[in-house]
Amino acid sequence: MKRFNLQAGESELVVAIGPALRTLRGKAITGKTHPPELQDIRMNQPTNRPLNIVFVQAAPCIRNYKMASALRSRGHRVTLLYNQCRLSDVYPHLSDDVYDKCIQFSSLQELWSTLKRFDVAHCHNQPDNITVAALAGPTPVIHDTHDLISLRADWPDEERTRVEFFEGVANRGAHGRVYATPYQQAMARDLYGVTGESLVLPNYVLAADLPTDQPAKLSEADGKVHIVYAGRMGRTVHLDFGGLFVQLGDNSDICVHIYPSAYNEQLAEALAECPNVEYNHPISPRRIIGEMARYDIGIIPFNLERGNQVFLDSTLGNKFFEYLAAGLPVLTSPLKSYTEYFADNPVGVTFATAEELVSLLPRMKEIAAETDWASQVFTYESEIQRLEAFYNWVIINHGLSGVAVATVEAPARNEQSPSAHGRAASSKAEPAEAESCPTDASDAEAAVDQLLRDALSKQFGEGKAPQNPGPTE
Repeated sequence: MKRFNLQAGESELVVAIGPALRTLRGKAITGKTHPPELQDIRMNQPTNRPLNIVFVQAAPCIRNYKMASALRSRGHRVTLLYNQCRLSDVYPHLSDDVYDKCIQFSSLQELWSTLKRFDVAHCHNQPDNITVAALAGPTPVIHDTHDLISLRADWPDEERTRVEFFEGVANRGAHGRVYATPYQQAMARDLYGVTGESLVLPNYVLAADLPTDQPAKLSEADGKVHIVYAGRMGRTVHLDFGGLFVQLGDNSDICVHIYPSAYNEQLAEALAECPNVEYNHPISPRRIIGEMARYDIGIIPFNLERGNQVFLDSTLGNKFFEYLAAGLPVLTSPLKSYTEYFADNPVGVTFATAEELVSLLPRMKEIAAETDWASQVFTYESEIQRLEAFYNWVIINHGLSGVAVATVEAPARNEQSPSAHGRAASSKAEPAEAESCPTDASDAEAAVDQLLRDALSKQFGEGKAPQNPGPTE
């Protein structure tokens, strides 16, 4: 794996944005090295006061929602700062009340002036360039890597240069880093020479979302094997795995149940031809674990022939821990992160083909019977003190302890309390992918890139800011 050289002067991106960030921050962005024993000392030390935290993300995701919920359950104040859409716009079943406030920013000046009101800014990727913009502000910044998007194989060369630049600066320049897997943490160090403080916090579930009762298994009534999938699917690169479900559905002893992130009418019509494949409307993330507990096996498939294996090797998705919380053994595509996890925790196996998957069904039944599933429920509430302690260390190291703690301020121009937005949790199905509310990086990155270009053009003159080549998908 090559190391991306952030000092390379050939890229217009480096020439334009690098000096701007150094000017705005007053120093070069470099990774800081701290004694490793600090991490062991501070991880189990709870916070001694409520923190005033701002979550920064173009459009909030499930990981963002779960972290905010867990932090607020501990008495902290969490505000959402976004530039695309709110939680309830992306997930109509979820309420914006999970945050104390929701604030929309439309310029870098608004971003920076808002950040100064908080103890710490927790920036969630994608995109990474929001973190880069936040680093020019006055508040200590945590960069949370949900995915190392530079590892995707389908970037055009010009776009890859831009993605690697923002990802590298965000990882090196942040005052603290959070990763979803140890593999991501190691890859960030290899790619960008990251040496600063970091924390691994996987995509655990919320204790508040766990079912109170164990539903009856469908297999107890019909004797079939019921496999459930929850998440995104489509016809693009690694998400193009609908054919696998059709193959499995041809087996009269197997039923596949799909809960998509967003309902796709065309996909629903195509799968309706398969009698043993059930394509459902999306349901609330708060109900999904209880719903999945009715089935026998959770599945995480990817079309690895379409590429992106290196990228996918670094992931442990939200659905994985949801399956475990539902008491389901897991079948996954042969990816490094899952292979390593199963080596230490035999709660699932990997498969390469539909035929191999069918041959593994007896083994899945054994895993289901042998596993103590209560021990496989991992929640954010049980781990959130590690993040609290990490926040406190970053704040103290940055020299901002005691600033703006739990303050309540009048709403700004683009600011409302969640309840004022009028978007309480509902039971309606999610719409198809909203054009104005992206759940991937493309539109969100374009919006922040425009803010960066506007600011840079004022400092360096028109034409010197980097140009966005546009979305890749």
